[in-house]
Order: sequence, then structure tokens, then C-alpha cells
Amino acid sequence: MQALPKGRVIAMVFAGRKDLMRMLMRNLVRELYAHTITHVHLWDFIADRQSPDAIYLRELAARYPCVTVKQGNYKEIPCKNHNRKGRSCPTARNWAEAYSAYVNESQLADKDVLIKLDDDLPYIRNLAALIKATRLANGFVYPNIINNDVGAHWQMHDGMIIPSALELDIPSIQMVWKGRHNKDFKDSELPALGAKRLCSEEVCARYRGYQPYSTLSRHSEPMDGWFKEYKAAMMVHRAFIANPYRFYSNVTHVWNHSQRVSINFVAGRGAVVRQVYRELSASKFFPLDDEPLMSFHWPRHFHFTHSMVMSCLVVHLHFGPQEGDYKGVLEDLSRMLDAEGAPAVPDCDKCVAPVAENKAAADQAAAEKKAVAEKKAVAKKKAHKDPVAAKPAPACPPPSPPLPPPLSPPDAMWGIAVRK
Repeated sequence: MQALPKGRVIAMVFAGRKDLMRMLMRNLVRELYAHTITHVHLWDFIADRQSPDAIYLRELAARYPCVTVKQGNYKEIPCKNHNRKGRSCPTARNWAEAYSAYVNESQLADKDVLIKLDDDLPYIRNLAALIKATRLANGFVYPNIINNDVGAHWQMHDGMIIPSALELDIPSIQMVWKGRHNKDFKDSELPALGAKRLCSEEVCARYRGYQPYSTLSRHSEPMDGWFKEYKAAMMVHRAFIANPYRFYSNVTHVWNHSQRVSINFVAGRGAVVRQVYRELSASKFFPLDDEPLMSFHWPRHFHFTHSMVMSCLVVHLHFGPQEGDYKGVLEDLSRMLDAEGAPAVPDCDKCVAPVAENKAAADQAAAEKKAVAEKKAVAKKKAHKDPVAAKPAPACPPPSPPLPPPLSPPDAMWGIAVRK
């Protein structure tokens, strides 16, 4: 058996919503205890440094020695791309700042493995298989990710997901289902112009996100509309929770054609990551549209392959447009982690405490809240007095009239008056 090179395994997390981070950290702490990963870098791009989310990140770093918080840049910077030139980007993060931290060999060695994660990954299993494949791959490696368009393609290809007739009425699910036997995402599905030849590059460029390198657009769309469909997310979540073992497979899919892939979870060895991250960090565009560049443009430019390790399971909760209720999904996944013995991660202890800069506002809000509570208590007390104590005393009856003097017995007996 070939000996695998040793090196660090770094989890690079774009953090972080507190409730989701707690679920993600249960998985990452388990991998830290198992020595599957060696370092966790939490990139803090939160605008309010004193918000509960930001405080929780610092608490995690203080609690776990291998967890480090990296401070990101969150400012109003004029946009420099052609779509928003001259307008401010008040909520944009400078992602290039995070990528620039891994461009030198002193920062990331050839034998190291870097995993880029989002914060909405509540379940991770069998990460060791993905790391092993990453050390041998010439390109980026993805897990068998639940709720991902390319992941759903391979899951339907392998028979892990079989949509019902009602689910096939949803266009995004139907499109992936019809193309499930495509191994390169394009050849057998290209619309034909005539009987013998395939479409031209201009037509292909508008079909299912396929973009020839010569006509690449930075804003190429994903493979389909999966990322916008709440029902598609719930379909795969229900299927996975009902039978997670159905999604395990020892197959690793490899494809050479670069297809844009959602980068919720992507891994690469140091030599691969440095080449792509160096280009991302040097980009002059703001905000940086990193997904098509990382998963399509630069991998194709460097002739990298894409791999999906189906034995490593990762659940991606939802994309931004997939708005809906996922509370039940999180509860079911939390029970799965409990059954597997995943360590519990404490909740934030200091998130509810008012910070120094907002102390005056917090005190004023607390005083107003106390006054309202006291006012409600007084009103409630008046409305619900003790019925016994509140009952008025009965009025005294009027005095009886004086009785006449009694008659003498003889007179009273005979009923006659006697003269004297």
C-alpha cells in the first residue's frame, strides 16, 4: 500500500451564525479529538464585533486550543466590478483577504490539506476518507454533500435518490434527474442544431451553466436552479435522515470537464490550493465572486480534475434563496450526532451580557422593560383582587319598632277591658 505523506489538515471556516456554528463545531471537535484535522481557522467577517455571533467565536477559540479566530475585513468599499461600479457594498466581505493567508509555502506546505467550509454544515461523517483522497488528487475534492446540485447529480446517478412523481414536477429536480447518467454534465445533454452536429459555443454557453473557456463569464450560473428551490433541499434532507446508510458508497467520481460547483465544502492539497488562492487574492474585483473562479475558471486553467468522494457525507443545510423552516432537520441531525457520541459544544456564556459600548442603551432598554413590567403588574393586581377581602360588608337591618306594653293575664285571656 502506498504510504501517504503527513502534513497539517486545516479547516478554514467562513464564520459564523452562532446557532449554526454550534452544530458545525460538534463535528469539527470530534475530528480534532480523532486527529483527523489539526487546526480550525474561524474567519470572522461579522460586521458587529460585539454581536453574540462574534463573541461566540472568541469563546470557541478560548475553549479549544487548536481553534483560532482570524479577523476579516468588513467595510463599505466602492464596488469595482462591472455590475456595481461606483456603488457602495455595505454588506460585502473582502473574501480575498482570507484567501491571501494561504498563498505562500510557509503558510501552506505541499503536504498540507486545506478544507474550505461554510458555517451551515450541521453534519460531517467519515472525513478521513476525503482527506486521503485529497492528498492523492490533482485538483479539488468534494464530499458526498447533501443539498448540492452536483452532489444531487451523482446521488441520482448512483441510485441514492429516486424522486417521486410529485417531486419530478419541480423543474430543478427534473433537470438533474434527466441528466443523471451524464458523466461530464454536458455531452449527452447538449441541444443539437440539426441532425449531426452539436450546438455552437454561444448556445452551449447558455445551456445548464456550461461555459467554454474561451467565452467564460465570471457570472456564469450554477448547473441548474437547485440553489433556489426549498423543496429540492427538503427532498434530499428527508431522504438522508430516513436512511443515511443509503448514501454511503466507496465510489469516487472524477471528471475532467470543469463544472461550476457550489463551494460549501471543498478540499485541496497545499500545492493545488496555493495556485488558485494566489489568483483569488490578487483579484481586483470587489465583491469577489469566488465560487465560479474557484470551482470553474482557475481549475480549468490549471488543468485540474474534480473529485467527489461518496464515502464522506456532509449535510449542507440550505442556500440563501432556499428560504424555509429547517428546525426539524436540525433537530433530527442533532439526535444523530448524539447517537454517534459526538461531543457537546457549550453554548455562548457571554453573548447575553451587555458590552461596554452599548451599556447605556442596554441599561435604558432594561429600565423601560422593568417599568412596563411593573405597570402591567399593578394593572393585573387591580383586576385580580382577593374576592373575600373585596366583598363589601352587609348593611345593618333597620331597628324594629317598639313593642306595645303587655296586657294583664285576665284581660288578655278574655279579651275585654276592665274599667277601674
